[in-house]
Amino acid sequence: ALGVTNHVIRPRNWDDEHKRVKTDRTDALAMLTALDRFVAGNKHALALVRVPTEAQERSRTESRLRQSLRKDLKRIAQRGRGLALQYGYRLKGCWYGPRLWPKLEIPGWLATLLTPLQTAALALNKLVKEQTAQIETQSTQPRPKGLGKLTEQLINRELCDPKRFQDRRQVSSYLGLCPDKHSSGTRQQRGSITKTGNPRLRWALIEAAWRLVRFQPDYRLCQKWREHILNPKLGAGRRKQLIVALARGFGVDWWRLCTGQTTAEKLGLKMAD
Repeated sequence: ALGVTNHVIRPRNWDDEHKRVKTDRTDALAMLTALDRFVAGNKHALALVRVPTEAQERSRTESRLRQSLRKDLKRIAQRGRGLALQYGYRLKGCWYGPRLWPKLEIPGWLATLLTPLQTAALALNKLVKEQTAQIETQSTQPRPKGLGKLTEQLINRELCDPKRFQDRRQVSSYLGLCPDKHSSGTRQQRGSITKTGNPRLRWALIEAAWRLVRFQPDYRLCQKWREHILNPKLGAGRRKQLIVALARGFGVDWWRLCTGQTTAEKLGLKMAD
């Protein structure tokens, strides 16, 4: 209201000189120094965090709520398995479901102990299904075969606005699927992925990549790596590396599709009916 421009910045350690002195005064001075350089034109002085709109935040919170409910469901189901294993009984699959629960070969006293967990798991399972159906009904965008409505919504909601990225480098950086790098002069060394981007978007794309290998043999990246990924003689570590590369490439291609820079035909993607 007073005309002040607010910048949301990424958390960082402001003790660049490692003096091991941290106070509100020293942090404020360091931030003001970086802000002065930023206002003067040095865009690398501060790492700004994009603030989503209220509608984008509500949409993203809806999908994230489903993920948290799903984690709670897994936690309760695993707690029931641990309780049964404590007394020498092994529960498999969705033991709390209406189909398997009556068929469990466990004594009555153990069923009594498991009943509160079974009731909670059933309630959470119902909530997760309702949230999933609600999210899937909002999927109206054309999708490649193998990319489900839920995954498409998760990716789009985490991206918020694909047009905010200026190039593929920014997209890859946000995904956190780029390899880390330690180079000097002519020496170049690359390691595992940085994981500095959006973790929810990262695992959604990796799950989608496994399905693309199956359903999209004509996709340009699948033509490049599909034969190696499906090779039974290939080690598990190398297979995961190729899947990560495929997920990173598909994330960039999906951004290009959403922004109209390319078409599914050019990429070799078959669209779902």
